Amino acid sequence: MPSRKGGTNYAYAGARTGTVPGVTTPAAVPSMVAQVEQYLASVGYVTKPQYLFVVDAVTVGNNIMDALTLAPTNPNAPAQVLTQAVTDVVGIIQRLYSAGARHVLLANSTNIGRTPQAQAGGAAAVAGRRNCRSSSTARWRSRSRS
Repeated sequence: MPSRKGGTNYAYAGARTGTVPGVTTPAAVPSMVAQVEQYLASVGYVTKPQYLFVVDAVTVGNNIMDALTLAPTNPNAPAQVLTQAVTDVVGIIQRLYSAGARHVLLANSTNIGRTPQAQAGGAAAVAGRRNCRSSSTARWRSRSRS
């Protein structure tokens, strides 16, 4: 059941991982960072170590869509947005761990090169979006080892 109705599901469709660099409009739903804080507040900032926590990084796809929207006016936006998204997710995992979580399942981001928007952009757009996903996977790995 959704948390806003008294349940334990804190996920919101359309969320971003956190604040997206370059996006100035307020978010329509709480970010993943805010969702984790809502959960932790509800349990007194102490989790049960036997619970399995699922961090669904597919949400990074929403951040990437923002990055692609920003890219025509800011060529650095994709790298900035992706770096912040990875930082957000690593921070979420660290936050859960600090609160006592010991079992965290991280679901990876999607291949946005297969989306209708990428397909409509032609071969170069598909390759660029596929590379964006590869970059995010490499960033997950490097951040999770540090």
